[in-house]
Amino acid sequence: MKQIILFETKIWQNIEQVCLNKFIHEITVGIYDNIDRVKASGYQAKIICNRLQEKPYSCLTPLYEKDIYQEQLVQEQTAQEQLVPKDHIIWNSSFIFDKILVEKLTEEMSLVSDDGVWIAIRIKNITTNIQELLYNEESLEKHSKSIQVKAISIRSYEDIIVSVQHTMVTDLELYINGNPELEQIQENVFVHPSANVRSPVDFDAQDGKIIIGANTKITAFTLIEGPAFIGKECLLTRAFIRPKTAIGDHCRIAGEVSLTTVSPYSNKSHDGCIALSHIGSWVNLGAGTECATLKYTYSFLDFDINGSKFPTSMIGCGTIFGDWTSTGVGTILPPATIIGLGASLNKPYQQLPKFIKPFAWNQESWIVDKWIQVAQIKMNRRNLDFCTHKILFYEKLMKINSKNV
Repeated sequence: MKQIILFETKIWQNIEQVCLNKFIHEITVGIYDNIDRVKASGYQAKIICNRLQEKPYSCLTPLYEKDIYQEQLVQEQTAQEQLVPKDHIIWNSSFIFDKILVEKLTEEMSLVSDDGVWIAIRIKNITTNIQELLYNEESLEKHSKSIQVKAISIRSYEDIIVSVQHTMVTDLELYINGNPELEQIQENVFVHPSANVRSPVDFDAQDGKIIIGANTKITAFTLIEGPAFIGKECLLTRAFIRPKTAIGDHCRIAGEVSLTTVSPYSNKSHDGCIALSHIGSWVNLGAGTECATLKYTYSFLDFDINGSKFPTSMIGCGTIFGDWTSTGVGTILPPATIIGLGASLNKPYQQLPKFIKPFAWNQESWIVDKWIQVAQIKMNRRNLDFCTHKILFYEKLMKINSKNV
């Protein structure tokens, strides 16, 4: 089995508000994050992340020991068991993994984007110099011949919003191919045998396939329009799932969701419309939370982070919800809003800024111990533990963040 090495470059700093607590390959876009997309495509996956050598991310290193690429181990396996191919295939984590593009790689070749950024490289030796070039996204001309290809990127906040629209069709096919137990109950509708779908539920699959995962429950009077994905162990209650929406595993959804990725373990259990958005993991949206997506003038939107504007080519954009965020009842969010990691909002029906700093508690900041305690409660409710490595990581991250605000 071929091995793909996912390499995180310095571009993570351009989407820092999403990457504060995770690596780029862990950002869910559509059905998969990049490491799961590699595995679903039939490859082994390893990672190279410079941040794991820096504080506070070094606290997480024990959790990634099995995933980290190790040159010495590869050499031993190659010599003794011939388990690893001679060439290394390295993929830039800020591009959506694409098996078809990988198959274009021949010996000592690289793939580059339209604007000259390396996407993938097949090379014999991963030297310190090569790693530095890869991290800084500098030219690889001396080490490989390159061809220009098109790939879907997740290199900006805009990319994170729109990329789900480009990945859904291929992700659905990939998931169906890897899950033969799915049953086709009508044209383009695939449901796991253990799912509980209480009629009447309207599956509108004229424009794309619909997948319902294992042990998911869907109550009556729910509408799902394809292409759409509902993961395993979900609960949908009188929901309206619009096209190009992906709901991750263990989510609870009601109301309307459209053109949005909802990462695993997040809840939108009440009415309210979320569209053209990205919802991280362990997010809880209070009843009536709504995100606006347009200006009255239909002009292009900007993200605004700490007074710095990030122009986009989008007329419509909702909200990027960082992991562990929560909103109170009646939260109304302006277009192109970013809610930082671990922030909590409780300002019903009030005008809110377009950027909420990480670990904010309205206009104040969470007390570190209290935030950890609440996170533990959330995980315990799902029969999961907040391990000591993550507790230490978040404690240090919150302290570092409070100094940088």
